[in-house]
Amino acid sequence: MTLARRLAPFAAALISSAVSAALFGSAVSLEAAAQALRAGDAARAASIYETLSQQGESLEAELGLVRASLQAGEFRKAVSFANLTAGEHPESAEAQALLAYLNDRTGRTEQALATLKALESARPDEWIPVAIHAEILVDRSAPDQALALLQSWNARHPNAPPLELTRVKAWLATSFQPLALNGHRIVGSGNGVAIDGGRTVLTYAPVVPARATDVLVRNGVGRVAHARLERAGASGDLIRLRLIEPFPASASVPLDQVSSPEGVRFCFALGFGTPRNPSAAYPAIAPGLVFRADTGVGGLMQITSALGADQDGAPIFDARGKLIGLALGAGDHHVGGHDVRKTLGKGAFALRADETLTGIPRKTATTLTPPGKQPPMPAVEELFERLAPAVVQIVAIE
Repeated sequence: MTLARRLAPFAAALISSAVSAALFGSAVSLEAAAQALRAGDAARAASIYETLSQQGESLEAELGLVRASLQAGEFRKAVSFANLTAGEHPESAEAQALLAYLNDRTGRTEQALATLKALESARPDEWIPVAIHAEILVDRSAPDQALALLQSWNARHPNAPPLELTRVKAWLATSFQPLALNGHRIVGSGNGVAIDGGRTVLTYAPVVPARATDVLVRNGVGRVAHARLERAGASGDLIRLRLIEPFPASASVPLDQVSSPEGVRFCFALGFGTPRNPSAAYPAIAPGLVFRADTGVGGLMQITSALGADQDGAPIFDARGKLIGLALGAGDHHVGGHDVRKTLGKGAFALRADETLTGIPRKTATTLTPPGKQPPMPAVEELFERLAPAVVQIVAIE
């Protein structure tokens, strides 16, 4: 082998380091990546972590790449690296727990919880599996179980820092913009979806009470905006919020991606389980079926997705990611002059969005002629990545 060929790998490494230094303007290090995350620049942090991962095996860099990719909105990349890291580092409870969390976000909750329970049994002194387990339970409407889990771990580890959900939320979403309440009281909360090229948010009317003096909105990649009620855009039980600082058009659902639920079989809710909590959080998918496309009551359709009490306004999509409605959370509701529970029972329901957004009167039939040739069904990871920026957490304050 010639000297030039033997020196080629070293030359490539030097070139890579030089390019990295030119790009980032400082040493490529774990601290530089962590600082970028703290500064809210998840994309830069992901680039630094990726460079570090390529320079040599580093569990901390690989985990950082997963977290930074998630915060940068690159969900498919985060899942890919999480699977790779968990496979290469079966000894790392952190890697296994992070992969479990990503699986839960895409509706694989049973698989995620099974992984976390096994980790807790094998690694009883590790805090991250317990914290992520509790975070999932809260988002899946089991806060009492989450509290018991945290209390049990704290009781067994009296000398460790108290384990609270804020700890794992900060670890998972370091670069998210904070919801600045500034001492104001929360009077309403829920979910919604960005529309109109990122200029407005559609939500369920009771999410924003009349006494609210300000409305804060944060989307699924951590961007925050102030909003005000668009009175002229109100349409029955659905209302529009005008964003004072619009989101990018790419972080919204375009009109051609709004569809009727007629003929839809599979659907899913994508929303925040505890929107009243101002801590940073990611939305999660709750899969289900369209049971009835039109109940005949107030533009309601019936679905089977598991919905918590705080999930009012969570957008409902079909299997190709088209918006078909906004969920009603568990609890009592009055829609179109009807008491939903007395009229329709205890099922899960959503307000159809097609008539409000397209202006086309909803059909009363529950089936349509099967559509023609459709494009391939997107993977759930692709749907999450595409739709999370348009899904929003809403907090109304006074």
